[in-house]
Amino acid sequence: QTAQSILTYLGTLLQGKSGSSTGQSLSGPIGVIKAGSDVVSTNNVSAVIGFMAAISINLAVVNALPLPALDGGQMIFVLAEA
Repeated sequence: QTAQSILTYLGTLLQGKSGSSTGQSLSGPIGVIKAGSDVVSTNNVSAVIGFMAAISINLAVVNALPLPALDGGQMIFVLAEA
């Protein structure tokens, strides 16, 4: 399920870049906070833990992108120096 979520996320990013997606499934910080408050209001501990895990995985994937300002950029530079 996690791998499928990552692939879906990356596919959405690529579609949004080409302009073929409307971007309705993407949200900014306000949308993430609203989604988090909706999950917390259900009083379901496993749902809250799942939401926190999804946020953490999302952050790890975005940080691993090979952009100079992100951690992925540093990984590329370290591998190039090795």
